[in-house]
Amino acid sequence: MKKPPAFKNSELGPIPADWEVKRIGDVCSRICNGVSYDYRENGTVPVSRIETISNGKIDMTRIGHMRHVPTPDYKLQKGDILYSHINSLSHIGKVAVFDADNCLYHGMNLLLLRPNEGVDGNLFFFHLRSESLQRQALQSAKAAVSQASISIQELSNFCFPVPKSRQEQRCIAAALSDADAWIESLDKLIEKKKLVKQGAMQALLSGKTRLPGFSGEWEKRLLGEVAIFPTDTVPTDTTRLSDYVGTENMLPGGVGVVEYEDTLPYENIREYRIGDVLISNIRPYLKKIWLADRNGGCSTDVVVIRTRDKGVLTPEFLFAQLAGDSFFDFVMDNAIGTKMPRGDKRMMGLFSMPVPSFAEQCAITKVLSDMDAELAALSREKAKAERIKEGMMQELLTGKTRLKGEKRSNHET
Repeated sequence: MKKPPAFKNSELGPIPADWEVKRIGDVCSRICNGVSYDYRENGTVPVSRIETISNGKIDMTRIGHMRHVPTPDYKLQKGDILYSHINSLSHIGKVAVFDADNCLYHGMNLLLLRPNEGVDGNLFFFHLRSESLQRQALQSAKAAVSQASISIQELSNFCFPVPKSRQEQRCIAAALSDADAWIESLDKLIEKKKLVKQGAMQALLSGKTRLPGFSGEWEKRLLGEVAIFPTDTVPTDTTRLSDYVGTENMLPGGVGVVEYEDTLPYENIREYRIGDVLISNIRPYLKKIWLADRNGGCSTDVVVIRTRDKGVLTPEFLFAQLAGDSFFDFVMDNAIGTKMPRGDKRMMGLFSMPVPSFAEQCAITKVLSDMDAELAALSREKAKAERIKEGMMQELLTGKTRLKGEKRSNHET
């Protein structure tokens, strides 16, 4: 008969019999606030700020600089963890580990957690990012008007389960580190592919690089000559519209988010069709642009641009030309207003762009489309890797799954 799993009850629920519950205060030799300084200082001494860890890593491009060197106690050591304890609720509990050789001092509004010998430091870092400790952070955070906070005493009492075996602690941390490395490698590959695509766009859309089989001069055309700015509205008897686009539904970087289903919130909803290019007309410098892949309606704050003749200009080529910096720079140069600038459609029509033959447009957009497909596949692979890692954290950090080579209390893996 198979031996039943050996679990025991704890304040966190059932955990393996050879595990124990630790509190953050017990496994840190130091938990403290950072040095206070005027964030407007323009010195040379690097110091962390809240935004330094906003992406889950120490970002040395988002630090502050003090004029005076603080005491050595504030200098970060390798393995130190910065914890966001004063922030908007969505950012409470964010952490980043200092693992670089750079010089950086611990600034205010972030807590420093320095692990002691009571737990493997890498495993502790993964626990801080776990669903359990994130949930404890949200439950303890005291919300104010625009931010929430956790005290050092409250944080010190957060608890988590760990193996008594230091070897098993290291094995779990190593497995999760491998998962992190997998995700990071995909991140780097995605960034590399984006740069390659950006270079290809600059070369192909300007005509500096020609695809095999094409030659001859390109025409210079004004946007108003090859495209129109339709203002047709959605029929008034329409009561619901799932594909509604407002400026809030759009993102910068050539991506549109169309997920809206409700009673029409405004009158005079502007109609758009498949193949139309939609641009947010408020603060054009945000570069919010989308190539419609369905019919729908949009806010009057969204400009709809449609090719005059699909035999002369393809919607995909039009989108590629308008998604570039030169178009949005032109729009901003001719924008109306300063605090909340708006694009001037009349001036947009005067934007000049190079236009090759219809066949060459199709060939260029096919190359760019293939690059987009490759990026989309990599993004899906990254999302899959993140889901796998989340599942690993749920299993390994709770002892539900034990790694091979370690003493098991439930089942073989």
